[in-house]
Amino acid sequence: MSNPTQYIITVSADLKPLIPKFIKSRKLDMDKLVYSIERKDVSTITSIAHKIKGNAGSFGFDEFGRLAQSLEREAKTENFSKMEELINTMKDYLNNSKIVFEGEDQPA
Repeated sequence: MSNPTQYIITVSADLKPLIPKFIKSRKLDMDKLVYSIERKDVSTITSIAHKIKGNAGSFGFDEFGRLAQSLEREAKTENFSKMEELINTMKDYLNNSKIVFEGEDQPA
């Protein structure tokens, strides 16, 4: 069994107190997205993807924001298999991210 990819995310030290809530909120979003995929609720998928796309970059999660942008695009075409793949990639990204705060050597 191979080890999952580890994503290193460099974040401004000023954001350190906000990161735990940001990650917790995005994990809740992932649960909502899984539920919405099961129900083929394109409107909710689009809304959540748009929200993530808008705030991920502010927290240094640029790749996560790009994935959300792709998810939003796929929702517009109702490509559910691709949306499911993107959601799984986004969940993997959150679950395997290590945060490094600027000026610190070790991941959080």
